[in-house]
Amino acid sequence: MPSFPIATAADCPFPIENIPFGVFSTDGESPRAATIVGSHILDLAFLEAQGLFKAVLKTTTAVFAQPTLNAFARQPQDKRAAVRQVVIDLLSNGASPLFANSQINAAAFHDSDKVHLHLPMDIPEFTDFSCFEEHVGNACKMSGMPMLKNFYHSPIAYNGRVSSMVPSGTSIHRPKGMYKDESGQPKLLPSMQLDYELELGILISNPVPYGQTITADQAHNHIFGYSIINDWSARDIQSYESIPAGPFNSKSFATSMAPWVIVPEALQWAKAAPLNQKDGEVQPHLRHESLADTIYDIDFNAYLGRAGAAPQKVSTTNLKHSYFSLGQMLCHRASSGCGLRTAELVATGTISSPENEWIDKSVGHNASLWELSWNGSKEVPVVGGQFIGDNDTVVFDGWATGKNGKRIGFGSLETKVLPAV
Repeated sequence: MPSFPIATAADCPFPIENIPFGVFSTDGESPRAATIVGSHILDLAFLEAQGLFKAVLKTTTAVFAQPTLNAFARQPQDKRAAVRQVVIDLLSNGASPLFANSQINAAAFHDSDKVHLHLPMDIPEFTDFSCFEEHVGNACKMSGMPMLKNFYHSPIAYNGRVSSMVPSGTSIHRPKGMYKDESGQPKLLPSMQLDYELELGILISNPVPYGQTITADQAHNHIFGYSIINDWSARDIQSYESIPAGPFNSKSFATSMAPWVIVPEALQWAKAAPLNQKDGEVQPHLRHESLADTIYDIDFNAYLGRAGAAPQKVSTTNLKHSYFSLGQMLCHRASSGCGLRTAELVATGTISSPENEWIDKSVGHNASLWELSWNGSKEVPVVGGQFIGDNDTVVFDGWATGKNGKRIGFGSLETKVLPAV
């Protein structure tokens, strides 16, 4: 087990400046809350049982001895931040019980490659936005349409499905759905244009009651944290079924989620403004006092491994290229009075970056194969092909700059695609 100080390499996603939250289990034991530093899982349920959070949580009900983070997300923001600081203080002090007491050390830490990671939250609702001008513009061009004018007025979205939410490491089968076969007849067929969409998920803490709304500047009070999302899409099924009611089976078969929730405290050094949004262009109910610091500068990478081969990077994109802020997404979601629930998931849409912001020209700048292959008309960078084949593996990761210039990683989201059943 680790000794003080815990060493983390420069390319480690989980330095002490990060402290994300997740859920893990060991063989024969129930899932429970944890954080990770370096390559070591820290059992928060065990620390809670030792009374190390009693002074800040001030509750007799177990918060971390739970199979999800929902109970922790319901705590007031100041308590959640205080828990994170307790963890940092314990890890920063060689005389703390984590290092001075060998029994606590052995029970509290686990090797990350010897545990099972789970979905971090029991998600009651899923909303998927489409907030990137590059992605929406490309979709319009490939469909032979002009750019949607309503894109600039308010963020567009659809209601997703939570029954098919799966954690990183869970393989999915190629989906089936309706589209026209080679003879032009509609049939239920396996998708031949299976695609990924790299997105950031926002997880809700403090709920918004039914019938109430929030402003864009109030939205940060309702954010628990962020996780990488893969909003899988079957493009052939999607194009056939989406008119007039929007996507159905082309999106509902799976949504993959990374195991770690990165909290806002870890990202405060990465704040930025959305790209290109002009003051006064969006609808009045969405406007911030200032667009400064309403989104984050986070680089995201997509990797694709063909037919069992090692995944290779095919694109790099950045969250700050969203047209809308994170607060505007939550504000608009709640603007109908539908309310927001703790652990609800709100995703940003496909994080595609414009060509003039292309930071790594050895790979692409779009976060879907639909765009990278231009609807199957050209080869995907680096690995070739157009869409996802059987036994292909898709991996996402994300990186921001945190306190002391340390890299704040989101961990990886990895999924293998199996043949249709």
